[in-house]
Amino acid sequence: MELLSLSNNSLTGTIPSLIFNLSSLIGMDFSKNSLTGSLPENVCQHLPNLEVLYMYYNHLSGPIPNSLGQCTMLRILVLSNNQFEEHIPREIGNLTLIKYLYLDSNKLTGEIPYEIGNLHNLERLVLGYNHLIGPVPTTILNISTMQTIELYVNQLSGILPSIAELPNLKGLFLWENNFSGPFPNFITNASKLSMIDISSNSFSGFIPGAIGNLNFLEILDLGDNYFTSTSDLSLLSSLTNCKILRVLRFGKNPLNSILPGSIGNLSISLEYFNINDCNISGKIPKEIGNLKNLLELKLQDNELTGPVPFTMDRLQNLQGLYLQNNKFEGLIPEFFCHLNELDELNLGGNKFYGAIPACIGNLSMLRKLSLSLNRLTFSIPSTLWNLEDLLYFDLSSNYLNGSLPLGIGNLKVAIAINLSRNLFSREIPIVMGSLENLQSLSLGYNRLQGSIPETFGNLKSLEFLDLSGNNLSGLIPKSLEALLIL
Repeated sequence: MELLSLSNNSLTGTIPSLIFNLSSLIGMDFSKNSLTGSLPENVCQHLPNLEVLYMYYNHLSGPIPNSLGQCTMLRILVLSNNQFEEHIPREIGNLTLIKYLYLDSNKLTGEIPYEIGNLHNLERLVLGYNHLIGPVPTTILNISTMQTIELYVNQLSGILPSIAELPNLKGLFLWENNFSGPFPNFITNASKLSMIDISSNSFSGFIPGAIGNLNFLEILDLGDNYFTSTSDLSLLSSLTNCKILRVLRFGKNPLNSILPGSIGNLSISLEYFNINDCNISGKIPKEIGNLKNLLELKLQDNELTGPVPFTMDRLQNLQGLYLQNNKFEGLIPEFFCHLNELDELNLGGNKFYGAIPACIGNLSMLRKLSLSLNRLTFSIPSTLWNLEDLLYFDLSSNYLNGSLPLGIGNLKVAIAINLSRNLFSREIPIVMGSLENLQSLSLGYNRLQGSIPETFGNLKSLEFLDLSGNNLSGLIPKSLEALLIL
């Protein structure tokens, strides 16, 4: 027997040790089962020809045997998504023919052994979702055959070298670690790079404009670090050379810049642009309307001012628009109503005033709508009750008035509704008791009168209810006594 594949079943229990005596085996695949126990310490003693070993998506535990280093013919080793623990054995450095090494999603601890740098045929190194610590051995960053390095979600630390020889590197994924120091300059020399994610670390300093020389770049995520930039965010100008860029994320960095008009020269392929919480000031340049394939635009938690440019009307593919917690002012632009693909619209925490545009009720794809913490007045347009697929609805902290109409009962799938801190009056409509999916309902600090509807006892999913600061009277329905904040 040369190939044994029992993958994609519901097998349980331990792997019989006799299987590891099948000395002619070239490939063994037990992936996607529910196998338990550990690999035998002498796993490779009788498998001199083994080239492929798949064990991913099981419940295997214990240490990775040192004797794996004796399977010197291995080209593919995939132990992902198990519960292996303790250190990565240094003997893995003996597998000099290996191309794919996947040890991710386990409970491995300790440092990455420098012996992995001996694997001069390695193309993919995947160690993410473990508990690894310490620096990345520089030997790993000089494997010329390397195409993908995935070390995300560990506790790795230290400063990455500025020089490394990775001419074939296509993907670098280091997110959610403790790396520090300047932007790793070796990245700009890896000319085949298409995907870079070094977010959620402690990198600092300027982002080099030379990153714009990466002609194959599709994904660049530098979010949640301490990167800075020039006042005119000239980095965006350099990235206009990246013609197939799809994802660009800078969020949660102290960029302290303005958005330049060159934003409109970014790749027409751009789908996700995130520059939230970066202390960006000034106005949104009208050139943003050139990014016609954007699916998500995140500009929230900045210092942006002025009206929203009418050119955003061209972003017809936009599904998520996040402008909350800035200093935008004026009326809510009606051209938002032309963005028919919008799934989420968040304009909260600005200085918008006047009426809510009735045409927002035509955005049939909306699932989340937040207009909170503005200066909106008048009543809620009746058209908003046409949004029958809304999950989250937040109009809190405005100056909206009038009564709550029966149409609110159309929001059958809503999970959270917040209409607190407005000027709503009269009685709470009994139809609100039919919103059986509601988990959170806040009507506090209005001018509501009358009794709490008995139908509120039907809100079986309710976890939070705030009716405080109103003029309600009468008895509290017994089913709500433990929930109410009065």
